[in-house]
Amino acid sequence: MSKLRFVFEKTGRARYLSHLDLMRTFQRAFKRAGLELKHSEGFNPHPQMSVLLPLQLGCESVC
Repeated sequence: MSKLRFVFEKTGRARYLSHLDLMRTFQRAFKRAGLELKHSEGFNPHPQMSVLLPLQLGCESVC
């Protein structure tokens, strides 16, 4: 499994999404798109994703 890096914008009403809500949204979008994600091991596995610098609530970003 290879690593994938992408760029996204968080502007407009999306700036009020918290970091965890944004990660859940990406996880759902990747699952619907049929992309395979690496999952953690253990009793309750979850997709492994990371964002370099999470934004504060209310901040906008273009990349």
